[in-house]
Amino acid sequence: LLSALVLVLSPVYVWVESTRVGWGPRLLLVPLQVLLVVPGYFTGFLLAGWVMDATRPLAHRFRGYALRGSLGATAVYGAVGLVLPLLDRDVRLWPDVAATLPFIAAFGLLAGAGWWARDRLTGRLGPPPPRR
Repeated sequence: LLSALVLVLSPVYVWVESTRVGWGPRLLLVPLQVLLVVPGYFTGFLLAGWVMDATRPLAHRFRGYALRGSLGATAVYGAVGLVLPLLDRDVRLWPDVAATLPFIAAFGLLAGAGWWARDRLTGRLGPPPPRR
């Protein structure tokens, strides 16, 4: 729901800012930009889903939570980052996008550690998955 609101309200924000700054014709690019960002997010979440499946044996451990958070965040925002140079000619793939991925990975790692701590304190870690 939040993502849908962001996608709907982003053009409104850009329109307000463009009238304030005086962009004019750049406003016509907003629908194209939204159409390019959506596949980036879908691709990123698909990759994050693969990370979740690949780390399923570690799902109940701290390193599983940390890996899921770190690699999942990097997958989602890295895929969107690949689209950003198409949206704005001032954004370059390197160093603008690639240089931010380690910070995104670190944030995801911290988020995964926080989720692990919450689940450990509330008893929601559960038993390890059965071996095949």
